[in-house]
Amino acid sequence: MGKLLQEINAAAREGGVMGVWSLVVKASERDKLREQAKARAKKYGISVKENGNLSPPKGYPDKASEYGDPVNYKYPCDAEHAQPAVNYYNQSGQRSDGGYSTAEWTIIGRRIARLVNRHLDAKWKYEDGKLVKKEGD
Repeated sequence: MGKLLQEINAAAREGGVMGVWSLVVKASERDKLREQAKARAKKYGISVKENGNLSPPKGYPDKASEYGDPVNYKYPCDAEHAQPAVNYYNQSGQRSDGGYSTAEWTIIGRRIARLVNRHLDAKWKYEDGKLVKKEGD
């Protein structure tokens, strides 16, 4: 609660009533984004993470469906970010650092493989917690 009071005081000093109102609007928008994230979590079987994004990061795909983790807007899989998504997913510690369960990690891995295969020459599949190139590629 102390941090919230500090934010309110700072907003009041900087913008008076309008500054406080702006803070209230931002909190309302955050609440709405949290509710949307909860709905995505139910749809995709991945929980909302404390270090996740509530909306798409600037410069990344706008659609949740373009992410390996569409709940937290992690692992973008559009043409520009497909290979980095594979690389990051395969880095040691990504599952635990992201706070993902084994089941969530499997869901994300399968989503990334399916999504990046649209953009990359090599074809990928999920296998034993990693993304691996399909044989013959």
